[in-house]
Amino acid sequence: MDKDIVWTILVAAATLLTLSSGLISMVILGRRRLIKSQRKQVEELRASEQKYRNLFESSLVGMIRFSLHDWTMLESNDAFKKMFAKISSKSGDNFLSCLLPENQTKLKEELYGKGYVENFESQIECSDDVELWISFSGRVSFKDGYVEGVVSDITSRVKAEETMREHAALLEKAHDAIVVLTLENTIQFWNPGAENLFLWHASDAVGRSITDLIYSEEEQPAFWKRRDEMFLNGEWSGELVQVRKDGKRVITTSRWTLIRGSDGNPKSILEIYTDMTEKRLLGEKYLRIQRLESLGILAGGIAHDLNNVLAPIIVSIQSLRRRWDDPQSRNNLAMLEASVQRGAELIKQVTMFARGVEGERVEVGPGDLVNEVISIISRTIPKPIKLESAVADDLWTVAGDRRQLLQVIVNLCMNAKDAMPRGGTLSLTAENAVVDERIARSNPEAKPGIYVMIQVTDTGTGIPTSDLDKIFEPFYTTKSLEQGTGLGLSTALGIVRSHRGFIMVESTVGLGTTFTVYLPAHLYQSANSQSSSISTATRSQLH
Repeated sequence: MDKDIVWTILVAAATLLTLSSGLISMVILGRRRLIKSQRKQVEELRASEQKYRNLFESSLVGMIRFSLHDWTMLESNDAFKKMFAKISSKSGDNFLSCLLPENQTKLKEELYGKGYVENFESQIECSDDVELWISFSGRVSFKDGYVEGVVSDITSRVKAEETMREHAALLEKAHDAIVVLTLENTIQFWNPGAENLFLWHASDAVGRSITDLIYSEEEQPAFWKRRDEMFLNGEWSGELVQVRKDGKRVITTSRWTLIRGSDGNPKSILEIYTDMTEKRLLGEKYLRIQRLESLGILAGGIAHDLNNVLAPIIVSIQSLRRRWDDPQSRNNLAMLEASVQRGAELIKQVTMFARGVEGERVEVGPGDLVNEVISIISRTIPKPIKLESAVADDLWTVAGDRRQLLQVIVNLCMNAKDAMPRGGTLSLTAENAVVDERIARSNPEAKPGIYVMIQVTDTGTGIPTSDLDKIFEPFYTTKSLEQGTGLGLSTALGIVRSHRGFIMVESTVGLGTTFTVYLPAHLYQSANSQSSSISTATRSQLH
């Protein structure tokens, strides 16, 4: 064989052997790299799984995986096992059986329908002395046939919310007005007690400044001064005069407390208001009654002394009339006697007011009294005044002195006439009435029971609020000296009191006044009918 050919063959063979060796080396090297890469991936996967396992096991939140078919537990961490340990053993390893029956169906519907559930809350059936509430969020793996998710113990939160609801219910039922404000005086909470006291509905009050709702302009400086004191001392208490939605003033006992957060900084303001208006008015009425009684005692003593002074004057006038027969002297004596008689009449009124002259008590029909008063005053009132009357047909009777009761009604009618100098309407009504606890609380002299109510109403000038508390005081009058002495209403009040009744007044300036006289009804048992002391009609009215 030619040397060149042999050499060529040898070179080719050597080249092939070299290429084969390199290829084999490359394959071996690639294989090693692949094995190394796979080993690294396995290690990373194992590390990831271990990391997940550590997270799963050490998590403070319960983690579970359970079968989608029979709801048995497949896997759970320690946090869930601690919660699960509280559940009675009757549940076994079935997660669904732990829930309340109504929640089992609901959870199934959500998981099957949506494939997931978020913040599903339910009470867990535990032993009798343990209460457990959980919140579950999970997702379904339909391919693998299981559900996995997280479970949180929300028992403390649920109990806290229940306590808050109980407290809120107490606040809702509280009669006192309870208000919570921001530090800028914006209303955050306004309970029904506040609605009843100030007449502002919660929907209208929340979000507004309290200074705009219940404080008048003149009270604003005092409000800010008290607010500064509250911020300085942490609380403030005292008596306030505040304004309702309808413009009327109320007197309250108020307690303000500065509420601080967990960091110790002021967070909000709690204010509690107790309505003292009625109590204050009753106290003022009681003091006024005491003052009237004291004035009555004083007036009675003075009247007694004045009677002693007038007695010899009257005797002297009669003696002088026999001695002086000229016209001038007789005129002077007549004028002197008229003045003395008027003084004696005033003394009689004062005595009646002071001592409450009892007089003879007989059965009196209030309807007859009203009719008699109409007959008397119809001849004296001016024509521009229209006279009206309404008397109930089944009016009860009262026990009293007819002359004194007639004097009371006539006096009220005369006052009504004087209140209408330009004309108007004077109305007299009489009807049966039942005085309940509410009405009795508004007048310290009133007692619950059955009464006959006589009203005298005019459409005159009305009485200013500042004068209403004084009109029954002796010698107090808004009339001139020629028109009145200030003893008419005092005497009327004394007469009504002596009959165990009371008087109430309502008046609006420019619209008129209503005096309401309450006299105890006289219901008696006839001698021939011992079985029925009150007629059927009367019973129906009482009910």
